[in-house]
Amino acid sequence: HHQIKITDTPTNSKEINVDDILKKTDSKNIFFSIDIEGDEYKIIKDLNYFHDRINIIVLEFHDIEKNTYNFEKAINLLNENFLIIHLHGNNCSYICENGIPNVMEVTLVNKKNIPTLNRIQLLLVFQLKV
Repeated sequence: HHQIKITDTPTNSKEINVDDILKKTDSKNIFFSIDIEGDEYKIIKDLNYFHDRINIIVLEFHDIEKNTYNFEKAINLLNENFLIIHLHGNNCSYICENGIPNVMEVTLVNKKNIPTLNRIQLLLVFQLKV
C-alpha cells in the first residue's frame, strides 16, 4: 500500500501519475483500486491509455451531480476497453436530482479477459435528466 496521491500532473514528492506507477513494474496484470476523492476524473485518460496492462479497475466516482458531464465522459471512455461488471451507489452521499447517486462505485474488467466467443453482452443504460 502506497500513501501517495495519484493525479494527472504531480507537483510534489507525495504525488504520482499513472505512467510513473506503471514504470515501477513490468506486470501486465494490474489491479487498480481507486478512491481519490474527486481527482479520479483527472486520470481516466491514463487508465484507458494503459488498458493493455490493467485487468481490473475498482473506481469510486465522487460529486457526480456537479461532474455529470465528466462522469458520462469517463464511463464512455473506459467502456472502449473495459466492461462494467458491478456498480452501486455509495451510501455516504445522496441521490442526485437526476436519480443517480452522487458517489458511485464502479468495477470494470478489461474486455481482453473476456473470451470473445463466450462474451456476455451487457447493455447498461444511464438515463440522465440533465
